[in-house]
Amino acid sequence: IYASSLTKHKGALLDLMTDVLYNPSFPEEELEKLKKQTLSGLASQKDDPGAIATNVRNVILYGKEHPYGELTTEETVNNITLDDCKTFYQKYFTPDIAYLAIVGDIKVKDAKKLVKKYFGQWESKPLNLPKFEAVEAPAETSVALVDRSNSVQSEIRLAYPINLKKGDPDVVKANLMNTILGSGFSARLNQNLREKHAYTYGAGSSISSDMIVGRFNAATSVRNEVTDSAIYQMLHELHRIIDEKATDKELASAKAYITGSFARSLESPQTIANFALNVARYNLPEDYYSDYLKRLDAVTLNDIQEMARKYIKPDNANIIVVGKGSEIANALSQFGPVTYYDIYGNSYVPKKASIPDGLT
Repeated sequence: IYASSLTKHKGALLDLMTDVLYNPSFPEEELEKLKKQTLSGLASQKDDPGAIATNVRNVILYGKEHPYGELTTEETVNNITLDDCKTFYQKYFTPDIAYLAIVGDIKVKDAKKLVKKYFGQWESKPLNLPKFEAVEAPAETSVALVDRSNSVQSEIRLAYPINLKKGDPDVVKANLMNTILGSGFSARLNQNLREKHAYTYGAGSSISSDMIVGRFNAATSVRNEVTDSAIYQMLHELHRIIDEKATDKELASAKAYITGSFARSLESPQTIANFALNVARYNLPEDYYSDYLKRLDAVTLNDIQEMARKYIKPDNANIIVVGKGSEIANALSQFGPVTYYDIYGNSYVPKKASIPDGLT
């Protein structure tokens, strides 16, 4: 729950906020409105190659039984009842796993008084959080193809899970490595696919830390005839950042890029609150964010190559392509076995077209 107001209205704000927390309302008409909005969004996603690629990627990376791989569909939306919402609230809304961050013009002693007054009555309840099995990268690179016969472009994702927890000492170094590889206009992936080869308007990558399972993801959208060439160049850049050290210029540029983004983020009170929550939730050092730029500046070219060798896995990746199968399928086989998937991540064997009897 998030709320903000002028400092002089903090009492009224907390009255409303705790009323929502303690006395939630679940009107049937609101649930139906949310369902209609969600179903409308799902309908548009069926024709969105980017959304399809992301959905299929998640199923392949995590499996449908994992919460990160579970898709929202018309069936799952329509199955939700008002009792489900109430049960979820009763089960998971508890102070046992709750954190509260307050940012603003207020002294610590006054904040503590407010917390005791407004949240002291929140009753504890036992809670057993689910455990999740580890998710591993594939033993070899393979291709997942979603065949859309009317596509003039191919949406490409190259992704695999990684073991990178929040607060891990590698996080800063790995993000810096990925900035050189695929974050921003001057990153290697974009410079190669856009500037050098003119395959696309943009290409990039991300690396995410997570307490359950992290992820590396590279993405672009290209015209059909250069689909295999684009994938080849993406894999080339992944191998290159492993085999070749980055340059001093690349490292300095990446540090400046992240420093600027970090500095701008501090202008938002919500960012400060999230930093405080992260320190508490993930048991980070108290100076994790105050010393962030020092740790960033200390990263070396050797660190960048070490992170690339540890987290960049071009030979253990899932390549997901949404495009016109009749034009791209054969060329994709050079990267690994090709499996066809529908837009919901279900694999199938395509049927070969046959000429009807009597047709000349």
